[in-house]
Amino acid sequence: MMFTPKRAVAVVGLAAAALVATACSGGTSEPAGSGDAAAPSGGTITIAAPLALTGSAGSVGLEVRNGAELAIEEINAAGGIGGRELVLNAQDTAGDPAQAVQVVSSMSRDADTIALLGPLLTPEVAAVYNSIAETGIVMIPPASLGAIPGVEGGEFNDWTFRVNQPLQYVATPLIVKAIEETDAKKVTVLGLSDNPTNKEIADWWEEGAKGAGVEVQRIDFPNATTDFSAIATSIAPDSDVIAFSTLPSHTASLTALLRQSGHKAQFLGETAMLSHEVWDNSGGATLGAFAYSPFLPDANDRAKAFTEAFTEKYDLPPSLFSALGYESIYLIAEAADENVTRDSLREGLSTLSGFEGVTGTLGYDGSGDVLRGEIPFVHIIDGGGVEKIGEIVPENAG
Repeated sequence: MMFTPKRAVAVVGLAAAALVATACSGGTSEPAGSGDAAAPSGGTITIAAPLALTGSAGSVGLEVRNGAELAIEEINAAGGIGGRELVLNAQDTAGDPAQAVQVVSSMSRDADTIALLGPLLTPEVAAVYNSIAETGIVMIPPASLGAIPGVEGGEFNDWTFRVNQPLQYVATPLIVKAIEETDAKKVTVLGLSDNPTNKEIADWWEEGAKGAGVEVQRIDFPNATTDFSAIATSIAPDSDVIAFSTLPSHTASLTALLRQSGHKAQFLGETAMLSHEVWDNSGGATLGAFAYSPFLPDANDRAKAFTEAFTEKYDLPPSLFSALGYESIYLIAEAADENVTRDSLREGLSTLSGFEGVTGTLGYDGSGDVLRGEIPFVHIIDGGGVEKIGEIVPENAG
C-alpha cells in the first residue's frame, strides 16, 4: 500500500489502523526564496534533522528523533511518498547556534533533502532563519516556542513552519490560569540571563503575573550554572507559584532541591517541564506541576494509536516532544505531492488546514506559527505523564 499525499493515512500501532485526516489546499504567492524545481533525484526522500542530541536540551532532541523515526517507519510501511521511502538524517547541533548553522548549511546542499526537522531551540532557529529562506528549504522547528528576533507579529519567511505552540500566545493565559487555580499572592519567575528565549518567556510571565495583581520575585541565572543551591535558597519561602523558564537540566535540579528543602509552592513550566529528563532527574519532584500541552495520549484516535505504537517500540510512553517529532513528519507527508519538491512542499504546508493530528486540529495561514484552538492546561501525574485539568485559549487561536 502506498502512502497517498494530501490524504494522511497513518498506519499506526499493532493493528495498523488507517486514520484519515483531510487538508484544504489553495493558491499561494511565490516565496522570496527559490527551492529546487526538480524532485529529489534518488530512490529515497531525505528529511534532515539538525537536533540538539547532547547538551542541556539533548534529552528533548532525542525524544523528537524517536517520534520522527516511528512516523517514518509507519509511512514507509504504507508505501512511502510516491512509492519512495523516507530517510531521516539526524545530526547533533548540541543546542549551539553556531554549530546549527554549519549542520544546516551542509544538510541543505543535499539535493535529496526536501525539509529540515529542526533546529530545536529558538536561538538556533534564529541563527539559520535567513539562510534557509535564501536556500529555499522548508524548516519545521519541532520544539521552538519563543519569539524569533526580527520577526514581528508572527510574519515569518515563506519557508518556516513551527509546530510547537508558541509561548508568546499562551504565556499570559497560562500564568493567569495558574494564579487563579492556586489563589496565589506571590509568584517567583525563574529565567536564564544569557538565553534570549528563556529570558523573554520570563518577561512575559512577570508581566502577566503583575497584570493579575500579584507580587513577583524575579531571578535570572546563566545557562552554564551547575550549582543551584544558592538559587534555591534565594527563592522566597512564601511564594505560592514558581514559574520555570529554564531548560530541562536546570528545571530538574531546581525542582528536586526545592522539594528536598520542603518548599511547597506550585510549580509552573512551559513545555520543557514535560520532558522525561525533568521527571527522571528530579526524582519525580515535578509531580503536580502545571504546564500546557498540545498532546494528550488519549485525546483522539490518532493520539491513542500513536501512544500504543510508541510505547511498544520504545518501552516508555511518548512525551510531548516525541509527539511533535511524529506530527512534523506526518505534516510533511500530508503536504507533499507525489513528485515532491522543496517548492511544492512549501506550498502544500502554507495552505494546510484542518489537519487532524496527534496534537489536535492544526494548520497554517501561510507560513509561520501553527494555528490551534484551545490548548489543554495540564498537571504532571505519577510517572511523568500529564492529565488535563482545564483549557487555555491562545491569543492566535485558529
